[in-house]
Amino acid sequence: MKHLKYSLFAVIGLTAGLSLTSVGVVFSQTSNETDRLAGFSSYVEKKMQEWKIPGMAIGVIQNDSVIFLKGFGFRDVDKKLPVTPQTLFGTASISKTFTAATAGILYDEGKLGWNTPIVDYLPDFRMYDEYATFHTNIRDLLSHRTGLSSYSDLMVDVWPHERDEIYKRLRYLKPNLGFREWYQYSNVSFVIAGAIVGKLAGDTWEHFVEKKIFKPLGMTHSNFGLQIENSDDFSYSYKYENGRFVKLPFYTRPAGHPSGGINSSASEMVHWLRLHLNNGQFDKKQVLSPTSLSVIKNPLTFFNYSEEKQWPPTMFASMGWDHQFYSGFHLLSKGGISGFSGYLSFMPQEKIGIIILTNNREALGLTHYLTYSIYDLLLNIKGFSWNKLIDDERPQYEVSSNKSDKKPQAQSEKASYPREKYIGSYEHDAYGKAVVSLENGEMQVKFNTSFIWPLEYCFQSVFKTEYDGATIRFAFSQDTAGNIASLEMEIEGTGFKVVYKRLPDR
Repeated sequence: MKHLKYSLFAVIGLTAGLSLTSVGVVFSQTSNETDRLAGFSSYVEKKMQEWKIPGMAIGVIQNDSVIFLKGFGFRDVDKKLPVTPQTLFGTASISKTFTAATAGILYDEGKLGWNTPIVDYLPDFRMYDEYATFHTNIRDLLSHRTGLSSYSDLMVDVWPHERDEIYKRLRYLKPNLGFREWYQYSNVSFVIAGAIVGKLAGDTWEHFVEKKIFKPLGMTHSNFGLQIENSDDFSYSYKYENGRFVKLPFYTRPAGHPSGGINSSASEMVHWLRLHLNNGQFDKKQVLSPTSLSVIKNPLTFFNYSEEKQWPPTMFASMGWDHQFYSGFHLLSKGGISGFSGYLSFMPQEKIGIIILTNNREALGLTHYLTYSIYDLLLNIKGFSWNKLIDDERPQYEVSSNKSDKKPQAQSEKASYPREKYIGSYEHDAYGKAVVSLENGEMQVKFNTSFIWPLEYCFQSVFKTEYDGATIRFAFSQDTAGNIASLEMEIEGTGFKVVYKRLPDR
């Protein structure tokens, strides 16, 4: 999708069309607000069918009143269980808005300063660069300006280190840009922020969120990671393949919860929006101070410019949020994608907030376009047809053939050495271990005992694998004695390269 940036290593969760039911309720402060959304439910159902989306939940608030709250489609396709406003979805990167709030709460408690270097609180905190070590503060981590590339997220997504271990390995993670030089989306920086929050709070990040946010906001069913299956009302994630829905296994990396591990529902995320639209208050309880909320919303890093009429001309990163101007209105938003996808946004001056959650990765674009459509309806903005863009950019699904297009390798195509030469353990200080082995006569690489990729021979000492649409190459190098000394991993078409040194054989 040309307008939206997808994370390379997000776990796939596509989806599909079927006959849709809608379950929910609509509350309204004025009939005018309801009138403007009249017919919107049937429009959503139609677009879900066209985009092949099994389930969706939408919540809209205006002037502290819920004016729209509804579930569409199915949370369990096989059992035909409907989505309700209470259905739990994975929120993916929307979780980052909660991590920013935990930092704000620590500021309110006098435990964290926005501009104070992290090393002042945690003497063992180290970045790769000495200057960054003594100047990195919580603002840098939460606004994607540390210099760490998106591919540093492999520490979380592929190599399942514990959060504290990621925090300690940060010193070995070489950035690809200078400190505060430019915006680069980074999940690992939020994982580190979560580790810091836990250390300063004397608790885990998860417990801190439960105690300081979920409980005061009445978010009694929201939880983390695989806890989603403990609920009586949760959605599976799906992809659409060969004309049918395929249920996906739940994917989680507990260390990554501060960057993308919260599960929640439309009905409870509406509470989260109310807090942001009421200066940190919820039901007369001050959960987050107005000062902290203002600092969190403040734009820090520019990252996008567009001349297209329908899009905000410029976008900035706030802490955990994206800050933009839409048709002259301040708009803060955050999208999330994993096996699920969703979009959370609010206009502070207009007192409008919208949450859209889905159980399909391919729905991310649709959640954006539907959100802008709702703002247009409520604010009577005219002049652009989101419907056309929705139609133009809906996913084009193909039916795969059972015949393989892969040509058998010629007998003459052999690696530089017998494959046994490559077998062994390799290590990188930041990413950990990679073990190359032979299984059933085929080479594979296993990372930290849990993540396995098959290796297909290319030429000489180069192999490759395909993962989430990317080609990843592995090149083995030898020392002057002719022994295999290292393994270089490169993601094709990117600047990401990392070298693993071979460990002595036992």
